[in-house]
Amino acid sequence: NVANAFGMASTNTSEQHEAEAFNNLFEISKCLNSGIDKETLQILVDLVELGVNPEALATVVKEIRKEAAVIDATRGETP
Repeated sequence: NVANAFGMASTNTSEQHEAEAFNNLFEISKCLNSGIDKETLQILVDLVELGVNPEALATVVKEIRKEAAVIDATRGETP
């Protein structure tokens, strides 16, 4: 198989596994009521894969949410 000889099939399978793993992660995120959409979750995953400390990243997300809640409250909005 030409595609397999050039590693194309294994890359496709790898991409499928990666997509499945991400979808599972998103489902877990929804079950935990994280409020994180797929795009944001992908950004967070990418940052962790680049070496950002996951705990520090979680702290930043929490702080941003707190600040957003304060801003929303001053505008009379609900999150």
